[in-house]
Amino acid sequence: NTDVTLTYRAVDGNDNEFELESTLTTDDSGTVETDACSPGRSRMVLNELSPKADDGQDIFVAGSTERFQIEITASVDDKQVASAQAERRYRDLGIAETTLRVADDGIAGRYFKPPGDGPFPGVVTLHGSGANRTDRESQLLATQGYASLALQYFGTAGVPAQLIDVPLSYFQDGIEWLLDRPAVRSEGVGLVGVSRGVEPALFAAADYDGPTAVVGYAGSGIAYSSPDALNWASPWTRNGEPLLTDERYRRLFRVDYDCGGSSCDYTDPSQACEWVNCMYETMRDRAPDALDMAMPAVENIDGPVLLHTGKADEIWAAPRWSELLIARLDAADFENDYAHHVYSGAGHIITLPYWPYQSLSDDRFGGTPTANNRAAITAWPRTLDHLDQGLR
Repeated sequence: NTDVTLTYRAVDGNDNEFELESTLTTDDSGTVETDACSPGRSRMVLNELSPKADDGQDIFVAGSTERFQIEITASVDDKQVASAQAERRYRDLGIAETTLRVADDGIAGRYFKPPGDGPFPGVVTLHGSGANRTDRESQLLATQGYASLALQYFGTAGVPAQLIDVPLSYFQDGIEWLLDRPAVRSEGVGLVGVSRGVEPALFAAADYDGPTAVVGYAGSGIAYSSPDALNWASPWTRNGEPLLTDERYRRLFRVDYDCGGSSCDYTDPSQACEWVNCMYETMRDRAPDALDMAMPAVENIDGPVLLHTGKADEIWAAPRWSELLIARLDAADFENDYAHHVYSGAGHIITLPYWPYQSLSDDRFGGTPTANNRAAITAWPRTLDHLDQGLR
C-alpha cells in the first residue's frame, strides 16, 4: 500500500488562490478513491480549501464568477504521478427565466425553471423588508432541480408600495400560479423566506392544503409591526382586515415577562430555550386571541420546518423571535421534523454561500464576512436536504 498526496487548487472570484492537501493510502489494487469533487451537494468542497496567501480573506468567494475549475494532482514521494480537473458551477446557465407582472399574470416576480421538461418540485422564495427580490436564491434552487418563483409582494406595480396591509391571500395566489406550470409538480410546495419574508412563508404553509417544506432565514415566528409606518401598521391582512392592531401588539410585546434571564444559548435546534418558552407561555396565558392572530398556526403545517438565524444579527433579534416558533411547535407536539440553527458570529444576511459579504457585514447588518459566509455555507446543504425531505 502506498501513500498518495492529493492537492486541490482553485482560484476564487477575487482572483485569490486556494488549495487543499490530503493524503490517502492505496488499496490492494493500487487505487485510491475520493468523493471531494463528485457530483452532489453533500460536500461544499470549495469551503474546504485554504487560502495560499495571508491577506485577510480566509474563505472562498464566488463573486460574479459562475464556474470554477479545480485542478487536482496526485503525488507519490513528492513526484507528481497524475492530474485531473473538475468543474464546480455556481448556477446552471441553462435555467429559463420569466418576469411576471400583476397586470399580466396576477402576481409579480420572476420564475426560474430548471433545464428539462420536469416535473420539478416547486419552491416560492420571499424577500424581506427591503423588497429586494430573491432572484439569486431562486437561481440556486433551480440549479438544484427546483422550479422556483421569486415572488415580489410589495414595492412594485400592482402590489402595495410598502410593507403595509399585504393580503396573505396573495401568497396562496403565488403558490397556485407556480403549481399550475406544466413543468412543476401539482402537489406540494416549498417556501423559503428571508427576514420579513419568513412570516408570510409560515402563514402560507399553515394555510396551504397539502404537503409543504418551510425554510426561514433571519426571520421571526411571530408577525411584527411594519417597518415602513411612522406609527403602528400591520404588514399583513386576512380577509381584508389587518392581522395586528396596536392594541394587540401592546398586549403581546409591551408586558413584563417574569422569566428570569433574557438570553439563550440555543444549543438544541429542536427544543426551545427555557426563557423563550416561558415568554411564549406568558403570551398564550395573557393574550391568547392576540397571539393566535400574530403567530401562524404552524401546527397545521404538513411538512418539516427549518429556521436559520445569526446570533450577531443587528437588524432585529431574529434568534429570539424564531425561537418563539420552536416553542409553539414544542407545545403542539408537532409531528414533522423542525429545527432552528443559530450561527455564532453571523449577522442578518446569510442566505447565499460563497457570496462577497464584505459590504453586508457591518454595524447595520451584523456579523463578519467570514462568519456570515460560513453560516451560509453550512445552512445551504441543510436547506437543500430539508426541501428534499419535504418535496422529493
